[in-house]
Amino acid sequence: MGFWPFGSGKPLLTGRDAAARFTDDFRRRYGSPPPFVQGSYQDAARRARSESKLLLVYLHSPLHQDTDAFCSQVLASQAVHDFVDGNYVVWGGDVSHAEAYVLMNQHLCPATFPSISVLLCKPGNTEYLVDRIEGEL
Repeated sequence: MGFWPFGSGKPLLTGRDAAARFTDDFRRRYGSPPPFVQGSYQDAARRARSESKLLLVYLHSPLHQDTDAFCSQVLASQAVHDFVDGNYVVWGGDVSHAEAYVLMNQHLCPATFPSISVLLCKPGNTEYLVDRIEGEL
């Protein structure tokens, strides 16, 4: 197991391990999380393709001043759960973990946080950004 250089000795978590840690941390801090895919971003994209659904991606920045309010008041709300359930495949990742960090810097490039992106996942492992919402909501 490697170590993530930005995590002060935290083990490098990827795929299911990172997803499980993120979901557990979310639940402990904010309440019931949306139905995050318990796997890698690529697992979520494959699932969105196979189910013909849009992929909703939440990039979580634990250091941003708006994160706590957004997670507890918006993402943990029943209204959001009802909206995404059955309509989207949902993936969330903490940008202090490698996979979400790479996704943030090389693909989605948000200007601020919180950051939610909606992607259309096409055959051939191609994803198109449909919309994004960033900043204080």
